[in-house]
Amino acid sequence: MPCWPARALLHQIFRDFNSVVVRRKETRRRNLTFSLPVSMPIGHQTRLLESDEASMSLQDIYNGHCARAGFSREAPSLMYAEMYGEMQRSAGRAVDKTAIFQDTVLSDYMAKTMKTPADLWRMRKEFTAQLAAASLVTYVVPLPMRPPHCVRVGRMTGRVSMTDMIPAFIQGEPVLSGRAAHVPWCFTPNIQHFVGRAGAEGVFVTGIVALARALAEPDA
Repeated sequence: MPCWPARALLHQIFRDFNSVVVRRKETRRRNLTFSLPVSMPIGHQTRLLESDEASMSLQDIYNGHCARAGFSREAPSLMYAEMYGEMQRSAGRAVDKTAIFQDTVLSDYMAKTMKTPADLWRMRKEFTAQLAAASLVTYVVPLPMRPPHCVRVGRMTGRVSMTDMIPAFIQGEPVLSGRAAHVPWCFTPNIQHFVGRAGAEGVFVTGIVALARALAEPDA
């Protein structure tokens, strides 16, 4: 299936899902919807995407951190490869990833961006709820490629959206099987640190359960 028809199909599917989840009390009171940028094709391989000036991709946040820290974007990857080689030579000594890249990059960025602690609290709560919706999308639909530059976060709203949804279908498997991705969703250490334990065990888990129940039992 060509990339553009597949993207258009997925966007239409999840817009239809939104019409279902807004009718359920559990998802409506949590303000849970699937955030999808509006896209308009203008050619065979060209399309216009809705852009929010207040949103930034995870790649932009990472690039800003590298610039402030004074090292290149490739430095952590090169350092990890070097430490991994040393681990192989030293009979399996574990690699300390925190020595390469801090787990507080996203948290530090959000803390500096938000004006007040109340804004930061609302941002974290909305981000966690939207992360639950995005995680369910990547679980239901096989989306193996989720690079940081495709994941955008609204700095004012906390909404999480993916700008390039290219599914990887497996022959003989249902479209909505979720079996093409080895990792159903990305819950990296930086995201874990920003969300926190309370958000992960509360807003994140209940958000996924509420959305899944709304889609599995639309008439309940």
